[in-house]
Amino acid sequence: MHRSRHHSSLRHRGSAAAALVVFGAASGIAALSPAVHAQTGTSSGTKKFCAAWLALDAIDTPGGPQPATADDYKAFAKRVTPVFTTAKANAVASLSGPMGVIDAAVRKSAAGDGSGIDDPKTLVAIDTIGKDARTRCGWLRIELTAKDYTFIGMPKTIKAGVVSFAMKNASATEMHVLLLFRRPAAVKSTPLEFAKETFAAFESGDPAKIGAISDRFIDGSGPFAVPQTTGYHAYDLKPGTCVFACPIPLQGKEGAAGHFMSGMVGELTVR
Repeated sequence: MHRSRHHSSLRHRGSAAAALVVFGAASGIAALSPAVHAQTGTSSGTKKFCAAWLALDAIDTPGGPQPATADDYKAFAKRVTPVFTTAKANAVASLSGPMGVIDAAVRKSAAGDGSGIDDPKTLVAIDTIGKDARTRCGWLRIELTAKDYTFIGMPKTIKAGVVSFAMKNASATEMHVLLLFRRPAAVKSTPLEFAKETFAAFESGDPAKIGAISDRFIDGSGPFAVPQTTGYHAYDLKPGTCVFACPIPLQGKEGAAGHFMSGMVGELTVR
């Protein structure tokens, strides 16, 4: 349950289980990259776990331009609980610890208390399970590195389907996140222009402006990592063109330009 779309005002973390692509040096089809791997999850329990965890990755946590209310957290818990219950029931025994941490956070949320969702221990638990899921579930796997201010290891083209991204944050001081957006065929702006427009609309708080760009978000989240850690997130990607960006402000300062303005933005083609 990482922080979701309010990654775009990023003073926070990631969504209901972990964002995505980055501006990097690699090119070509992701399946041919040495940093891309695939395995197959076969058992019935594994398939149920994987489907549930993928669904959790797509659920936005409370918040956005406005702070989340107690009712927001209650609604979030109501949506998450049945999906998380399936994931927990079908998880391997070695994940019982992190599953317990997330369970406690969801229970607090059901009572209108968001402190468990915001607890760093919950983020660690989510990433622990995300790391396990990417190998257990047979998803295409891509490893990326986020540095100040670029992404290394991002292919320019990738196969459609479920893809799990692991983003290592090599920075000594900066947090990084990768958010992925759909770019409609009719939109011809550059990735930077597209990102600026999208984040400005979201942070305006104007319902009309937010509604106009709401279909651009994919899961509303992505891999988030504090310095010297790794974040995980899985997407079920459809063919098309995507823009990826890191909106966290420079040095985490309120009002500072997002990292995408310094180079952490780019384009990904999904085939």
